[in-house]
Amino acid sequence: MGINAVLIKKKWTIGLIALFVVIVALNTYILHNDNLYPRYDSSLFVASSINMAQQVKNGHVPVPHGKHLNPPLYEYVMMLIVLFFGSHVDILVCTNYIFTIFLFVGLYRVVRYILSKRMGFLAVCICLSMPVVIGHSRLLWHEYALMCMNIFSIYLLFKSKYLTRFKYVFLTGCFVGGIMLLKVSAVIYIAIPMLLYCIKAFHISKNKGMIVRRAIIFMLLVFTIAAWWYIANYEYVLSRYKVFLTLEEDYVTPLQCLRWAYAKLCNQCLLLPLFIIFLASFPFLFIPFKFEKAILGSCIVVPIIVHAFSSYKLGFDSVRYFLPLMPFIAFSIVNFVFFVWDNKHGRFLYMALIILCSLQISLVHRGHVSALQFQDSVLDHQCDFDAVVEKGKLTPQRHFIRPRLFLEAMKKATTGQPITIILALNHPQLESYFIIEKSKDPNKIILTSAALLASINRSTDMKTDDPTSLDRHEFIIVLGNKVKETDDVAPSFATEWIPNIMSEFEKRKKNYRELMREIDNSGYEIILYQKIRDGKPAMSTG
Repeated sequence: MGINAVLIKKKWTIGLIALFVVIVALNTYILHNDNLYPRYDSSLFVASSINMAQQVKNGHVPVPHGKHLNPPLYEYVMMLIVLFFGSHVDILVCTNYIFTIFLFVGLYRVVRYILSKRMGFLAVCICLSMPVVIGHSRLLWHEYALMCMNIFSIYLLFKSKYLTRFKYVFLTGCFVGGIMLLKVSAVIYIAIPMLLYCIKAFHISKNKGMIVRRAIIFMLLVFTIAAWWYIANYEYVLSRYKVFLTLEEDYVTPLQCLRWAYAKLCNQCLLLPLFIIFLASFPFLFIPFKFEKAILGSCIVVPIIVHAFSSYKLGFDSVRYFLPLMPFIAFSIVNFVFFVWDNKHGRFLYMALIILCSLQISLVHRGHVSALQFQDSVLDHQCDFDAVVEKGKLTPQRHFIRPRLFLEAMKKATTGQPITIILALNHPQLESYFIIEKSKDPNKIILTSAALLASINRSTDMKTDDPTSLDRHEFIIVLGNKVKETDDVAPSFATEWIPNIMSEFEKRKKNYRELMREIDNSGYEIILYQKIRDGKPAMSTG
């Protein structure tokens, strides 16, 4: 077989490889020109993975650092990246590339199985052009991995041929067990489709005993892989599921939730052109009826219904909770293209979607998302870097604050080890940096954050608003005055959460000396102080 014949035969595979290379190149460019650290929970995941890598290097079994965050699979995969490639935050994004391979293979082969190779390639292009997928491929959140593994598990399920092929039943059980080790809420996205498929397999099989046995094996595999973490953290798991059933004081109606879902999907996840095409295509998941397509439709409908009719509205509070739906929305769109393929409009629509995907990727990376929105998103006018957590990292973000300089100043000025520091403000850039640096050598940095992470008590050495902590720490970082007018929205420095610490610090301020200050993007000064005694730096008691 000549090389031309091989290229023609493998053209869709070659196209997928080229697409993957483009995605990696774009991500590398964005991250190279960006200096934001992982924020909030994401910084804790990074810190946990670095801590586990240190445990492995010391010859110990890696145990996740911290409790009550998420199941640890994502951190274990990140730990491998740390061990082989280092702990630089840009390198850690390679964790997502591992899961992206499952997205490529799973989505392409699901569509190829039901429709065709041509449509499989289009589905991957559509999925990767969605802003929510682009942006979150550069962040370190579990939902991105959940999206990738979810679609791959559906592919394995379909390959089981209604549980008649034991190899794929086994692999599906392993992958679903892995999914349950990504997010406690993963059951919302995967349970109903799996259950419906097993019921269908039982209904059509002539050997029902075999189907029951394999369904039991499937469940035992999921239990064996995931149960250890759920049993060890059963109180937390029950509390997370309880919120879906307990009415909150600010309970909102299902109709309002569906409005939120529309706003998120239209203006942030898909953008207007793809959203309109998705709405037009959705009925064709069921016309003509094919069970596998209905399963994929349930992967879209079930999570939205669960969130809409439960008391727990966090699923509509952030774009990333819609991430696991994106591959199935892409399938819905290409299924419509396949439906009209045989007439003259089908090929035109195919090429139009390829052009639209290319245009959308270009506009997203140029920061012109509003050109394809039905209405402006509030986040588009929010310059605060916290908006990146919601939208994803679509363009390079540069923060004026350089946390490394603060740490270097403390290392030069410290009178002993470890460095003991209070962050007396809610500043995610600084907080995330120190959390990650602390994980590299916990004995060299003792961090007390009186800000956001401390308020939710997710780290054992963080205490909220305890003025006596000033006695045990040598350094403190506080919020100064606003000295520069900027267009950026002022961050929620949240000093009102720590009035006792700030009040006590003002009383003792004469016992501190200023080491450095920098101006935040919002125009506020961020100031580092060191405790002194008798005109000399004070020895830390931390």
